[in-house]
Amino acid sequence: MVSLHPPADLGYYNQDGRLFLCGRLNVVINCFGRKVNPAEVESYLLEHPAVEQAAVLGVPFPEMGEAPAAIVVLTHGYSPDEQLAEELKEFVFGKHV
Repeated sequence: MVSLHPPADLGYYNQDGRLFLCGRLNVVINCFGRKVNPAEVESYLLEHPAVEQAAVLGVPFPEMGEAPAAIVVLTHGYSPDEQLAEELKEFVFGKHV
């Protein structure tokens, strides 16, 4: 096991160099003093038809403390592009507000 962002997310690399996320040490992301639950954001992402799998983790962001960052596996037939990225942001923020 290797900690990707101490002390937040746990994962490992397999022999092929693929990253597998397998757990969390922290259950919230502290963003501008607000507690964001990564599992809640993941559930919002999974409601979108383009998203097959999702993982959300906190990444250091000087002005915010941490910022939520999403790693997604797209459903077959969808391609990653800026338009889809913006659509997913709006989709999640619309549910979170």
